[in-house]
Amino acid sequence: MHEGRWPLASLCLFASIVYGAGEVLAERPVVFITATTNDRDATSELIWCLRERIHQSNQLDSRDPAGLLDGAADQSVTSATRTLRRGVEAFSAFELDEAARKFEQASLVLVGWKSHHDKAIQALSLLGQTYAALGEIAMRDRVWRRLLMLSPDHQLRDASVSPSTRKSLQKARRDLRGLKRNGRIDVKRSRKMPTAVFLNGQFVGMAPLQLKGLSRVTHHLRLSSDGYKHDNAFIDLEHRRRARLTYTGASTARRQLYAQIHRQLPRRVFGSEFEGFLRELKALVVSDQAILLSRIDGHYEAALFDLNRDRRASQMRIPVDTFSVQDAASRIFSGLYERIDLVAPTAPRAQTLPMAGHTLERAGTNWWLWGGLTAGLVAAIVIPIVVWPESSSGLDRKAGTGAVIFRY
Repeated sequence: MHEGRWPLASLCLFASIVYGAGEVLAERPVVFITATTNDRDATSELIWCLRERIHQSNQLDSRDPAGLLDGAADQSVTSATRTLRRGVEAFSAFELDEAARKFEQASLVLVGWKSHHDKAIQALSLLGQTYAALGEIAMRDRVWRRLLMLSPDHQLRDASVSPSTRKSLQKARRDLRGLKRNGRIDVKRSRKMPTAVFLNGQFVGMAPLQLKGLSRVTHHLRLSSDGYKHDNAFIDLEHRRRARLTYTGASTARRQLYAQIHRQLPRRVFGSEFEGFLRELKALVVSDQAILLSRIDGHYEAALFDLNRDRRASQMRIPVDTFSVQDAASRIFSGLYERIDLVAPTAPRAQTLPMAGHTLERAGTNWWLWGGLTAGLVAAIVIPIVVWPESSSGLDRKAGTGAVIFRY
């Protein structure tokens, strides 16, 4: 009965150690980006473009001060993911009305984040199937159009999907090809605060903004402003050519605290050193790195700080009028991280960042990590030999020799 128990236990121990190490190594440093200039409209678009550039790097994770300033974006996505999971459970239990509500709630948030479109596509696909099962044909077709805006080639691969549901998705795909592209959405803001506009999860600019030439379908808008909660909305252009949306921006609990710390940030970041206010900023935003950016004397100035080691890592400046905003964001990102290794296995959270003007020195070997891996491997080999009963079939121990003989 217990013949394979110890080898299995030791292998599980080794696998858990390797898995834990992989989780540590896979964790990406979190970067907080903000402007220090008083006129935030002058740098707001560049800031959001730089945040998008960080997201696209696949090596870093960006945390912006929109929302609750303590990872509200992550919390809203986490909550939506949890809601999606509950919707799947309700769908499996044939609680279709409950499943439809959960999928609607989850998709409203997830569609607004391009990095989470895989989950959004899953939510919309299951929502369309749910409405099909409920006989809500109009709602089903509307969901298909939302889905195809994110994934034009999406297929229903589950064998349990009925032929009529598959055909309805194919018909929706054909109908999209003939739609007019004369839709328009006007986005305004009720307060003088920089507001980023995301259309179907893609950053498109700062409010006030006119989005023209849109397909006459339902589009998703996410509006975000530092220190205020995100607004998510589906805008229907199927039955009207023009829509208007105004961002009011509900204030968050930590906005005043963030504003207090923000006032201490240096107006000129080029040449600035690590100060105590950056420790306060780290405690507020829970990040590994911070990029401070300002616009002064016709230049964008940017400085990268290692919040875990309390030092400036790099800095740069570029002329304002020489590059487009998107190009400026790419150049700042490349310049700040040009000589910094973000994927070294010795960096469980934030990689050691070199001081400006110095060559990169790789961190030393992480003996705790590799020692744990070695111990797990040794345990996987030694434990079966030491504790396996002598009577176990397939394994004999010769007295006095310590030798192990395997019989085949």
